[in-house]
Amino acid sequence: MKNGILAAVLGGLFVASVSVAPAVAEIIRIQASRTVPHVVERLVKDAKGRGLRIFAVIDHAAGAKKAGMKLRPMVLVVFGNPKIGTPLLQVSPTMGLELPIRVLVWQDKQGRVWIGHSPASLMAHRRGVPKTHPLIKRIGAVLGDLSVKAAR
Repeated sequence: MKNGILAAVLGGLFVASVSVAPAVAEIIRIQASRTVPHVVERLVKDAKGRGLRIFAVIDHAAGAKKAGMKLRPMVLVVFGNPKIGTPLLQVSPTMGLELPIRVLVWQDKQGRVWIGHSPASLMAHRRGVPKTHPLIKRIGAVLGDLSVKAAR
């Protein structure tokens, strides 16, 4: 009996998770024409040029190497602007799970380099912020512009 109840609950959770899935891509990917370090350098430089604060640059491949493992080049850049993020956190405190913004730059098995990030509209959807909120639109535009420029 207990297993039947558990299965019904878990089954209900699965159905709920499928039924509320947003109709937007989970990740926006842009193929870059340069190496991971070059793309990261350009991304950081352009973000700083827009007045964004770089909170962290996390080299996953370097971390793997320290752990005695191999990983293709992969770097996470974490950045933002409290003047933009704070009003969104006031609307929905769980936006703190999305902010600051994270952009991943990685090399795939074929040697191609990619820039990827969550769409701003998906971040808003997950956290109950209207996707039409002007700051969500602004974040989306800035992310798109920074990614495209870094990919060149």
